[in-house]
Amino acid sequence: MNAIRPPLRPGAPNTGQKTTTPSTPKPAAASTASLSPGSAVKFQTLSQRRAAHAYTAVEKLFEQRNADAVKFEKEIADPAKKLPYRIRTSGLGLTVAFILGSGGKREGKDVLANLADWFTNIGLIQKGEIEHLEAAYRTQDVRALERLTEESLAYLEWFVRFADARKPATQANGSNE
Repeated sequence: MNAIRPPLRPGAPNTGQKTTTPSTPKPAAASTASLSPGSAVKFQTLSQRRAAHAYTAVEKLFEQRNADAVKFEKEIADPAKKLPYRIRTSGLGLTVAFILGSGGKREGKDVLANLADWFTNIGLIQKGEIEHLEAAYRTQDVRALERLTEESLAYLEWFVRFADARKPATQANGSNE
């Protein structure tokens, strides 16, 4: 049985004839830039981008607290560690509403602000502010909300790791030095 073969290259015409040898590929266009070792384009996975953003955010928050590890632990690291649990049990929308509901007195607002900034960087919300995160949660469809929730948990995994690294060193008995 003689079968018609599909084209060997995308875009090559299908003549309907049997082919025995592949056609030689055309040389690359002259406008294609070659990459030299020193000018390589930087490609990062989404996880690498998350980690880089979270690291930068943690370092910035640490410096804003004048490198005070105890203050950083109380205001940033501990609330960040609680957020994934809250999101899993109550959902992202209720967690954001809970933190915003106290008029700024609840800890975790800085962490949510960085989460909102991350969502803006990857195009999930328009502006990187907590209020826009809350508005997006009220107005988007179910799939977008699932994506926001999944992405928040993935981002917070990195954020918590980097924040834990900035906590003060503890002694063997568990008390702070």
